[in-house]
Amino acid sequence: MGKGVPEFAPGVLTVPATYVGRGVAMHFNIDSLGVSREEATRMGLANLRSLRDEVETVGFDGAELTLLTGSMFSASRALVFDTVLRESLQVENPPFGCLVAMPARDMLLVHVLRDQTMLKALEQLMTIASTMFSTRPGPVSPHVYYVTDNEWHQVTDYSTGEFRLHAVDQLEDAAQRLGVGETAA
Repeated sequence: MGKGVPEFAPGVLTVPATYVGRGVAMHFNIDSLGVSREEATRMGLANLRSLRDEVETVGFDGAELTLLTGSMFSASRALVFDTVLRESLQVENPPFGCLVAMPARDMLLVHVLRDQTMLKALEQLMTIASTMFSTRPGPVSPHVYYVTDNEWHQVTDYSTGEFRLHAVDQLEDAAQRLGVGETAA
């Protein structure tokens, strides 16, 4: 099904899709659209950039998570993450990156790394993403990703049937720069 389909982030494919009534049609056969993959991608990204998110910020023991909803394509807005940061979160080029989850097609979760609350945010994102992935229509990914410099790194792994964290050098570097794990003298 995903043969020849580009991977956006580890385990997440980029497939043109259209909203049809109450559901989303995914177009794995680009030829059926009557346009090239490049043209379908250009049109799709333009459409995603034009969407407006419903933004809700929630706190968990000091960690701030932003929940982006409002469309059947909210998770797909990850493809235009720079626009999401700028327009929906009013953040440009966060110096420490972001933790992101896209558990279901109508939900994008973001934590902008700013301080030591990143560990609490990671814990909450893992719980929310895995729960939403398994319970909501249109599952996308149960994983949490670390995004920095337009690069997506998968942080979580469930491939063995048990939860594990991937070591991501860039995330470990950001955590060190934020003083995560350090204790006061």
